[in-house]
Amino acid sequence: MINKSYENLVVEKPWGSEYVIYKNDVLAITYLDILYNNSTSLHCHPNKKTGFILLSGTAEIQLGFYNTETLSAPSKTIIRPGMFHAT
Repeated sequence: MINKSYENLVVEKPWGSEYVIYKNDVLAITYLDILYNNSTSLHCHPNKKTGFILLSGTAEIQLGFYNTETLSAPSKTIIRPGMFHAT
């Protein structure tokens, strides 16, 4: 198994890119650049709380399988552990 560190690396994704700004044992801050009309996959983090801070534009956050929330910058939201979400 290859153990690859993504620290100090912009990781290209189908929807844009992500970059880990800071990480320790209890916190990670990741910058997401989501391209216009693109979306992350619907996913969850079973053991961690996820927070979003929208720096510019608007974003639609899917919470669970049926609920959506539209954010306009500057704004923030917190997603509980285990909640499926997409941005």
